[in-house]
Amino acid sequence: MDLYSILKLLHIASAMLWAGGLAGLLMLQAGEARSGPAGLLASARRTARFARVIVGPAAVGSLLFGGALVYMAWSVLDLWIAMALSGFLATFVVDAFLVGRLERLLPDADAAPSPEAMAVAGRILNAARFDALVLFSILALMVLKPGTQDAALAAAVATVVLAGGVLLLRPRRAVPG
Repeated sequence: MDLYSILKLLHIASAMLWAGGLAGLLMLQAGEARSGPAGLLASARRTARFARVIVGPAAVGSLLFGGALVYMAWSVLDLWIAMALSGFLATFVVDAFLVGRLERLLPDADAAPSPEAMAVAGRILNAARFDALVLFSILALMVLKPGTQDAALAAAVATVVLAGGVLLLRPRRAVPG
């Protein structure tokens, strides 16, 4: 077994933890959202914490091991790699700057849910949905490896991510109760 194979295994294992973590969060969100405002706030807290402790480190591991693979056998100028790195950067910025700031705005667990807190929770949960959309796009890029000859596929992936970002990350006003 060579170093490239070991790095590829670690890259894929990190990506599995990243994708599995996000998939699990989305399933929990769906169930908790039905339990009312308190459940939604708990889901937002759990999502932010899990993203910081599990999903984020798995994403960084995937990036580092993937970076070593690129260094050994590929180029950052390959379209699929450049797009995947752009997607990673987008999720990093959203998680580090948006979710991190929003998490500090969530009320304590024993506080009554307010319209403002519900709006913050909704934005955190939508950020996780955006992360999942981008991650699926990155996985598609890793498998399909579109080059410049596959401009339509690359444009479709970019359009889905951009549309998802616009729909999921736009600020929402708190609805008066």
